[in-house]
Amino acid sequence: MTIIDRLPYYEEPTYLSVGETPIEIKRYQIVVWMSLNQLLFPAILDTGHSHNFSISRHQLQRFAGIQDLPVIGHSEVNRRLLPQVESTVWLHGNQRGTREPSGKKILLRMDQGITLYPDGEPVSPRLPLLGLRAITRNGLILKIDGKRRVASLRTASWF
Repeated sequence: MTIIDRLPYYEEPTYLSVGETPIEIKRYQIVVWMSLNQLLFPAILDTGHSHNFSISRHQLQRFAGIQDLPVIGHSEVNRRLLPQVESTVWLHGNQRGTREPSGKKILLRMDQGITLYPDGEPVSPRLPLLGLRAITRNGLILKIDGKRRVASLRTASWF
């Protein structure tokens, strides 16, 4: 099943609106839509991020409306010990060729948890990050077409 279908990314900064707040998307950032409950929010698909999913406590509250999640362990990130928390994480599809979300979504298995950055952490990501570990552990197939500047993501099965 195709989840992300020719999702564009750009050579210049662009903006997305989340609620009434514009959010700058930097050059060459692939933006996907995620949810931890019913609220959709943007995250950066970052193949250089070696964790499943990372989000700051402020983003967790602002984007997902969640105050706290159960800690299941800790992980070292940039020489700092950060909590790994348990959460249900959904990746939402896009309308083909646009950044607009579609009705498709898949539940991502995050058996090692997600990284939660505390408030004020200097290395906290500007936007939540969906990392390569999540793509790998969920057996997804990612294709980046640099010529057309689009990304596609699908499950391993066509059925």
